[in-house]
Amino acid sequence: MWTKTFWEDAAERAVKTAIQTLLAVVSSAATAATMSGGDWGLALKTAGFAALFSIATSIASARVGDRATAAALPVAAPGGRHSRTDE
Repeated sequence: MWTKTFWEDAAERAVKTAIQTLLAVVSSAATAATMSGGDWGLALKTAGFAALFSIATSIASARVGDRATAAALPVAAPGGRHSRTDE
């Protein structure tokens, strides 16, 4: 958890989560009318909380999978099931 790779992974995931959440909030039919009124603060707060929860999830899963990354799943070894054999 205390590696540069871990925090780069966690930050990348948090940014992706924030963007996805913001797009979901802005594009939902229920909030489309609200957003035209300029309630961007709520959408940005929601995206910010989602990013914080993403980082919390990365920290909570630090002891699972590869400890050097924020991934909860183990990193596939070269020649693993999903590797390409035609290279």
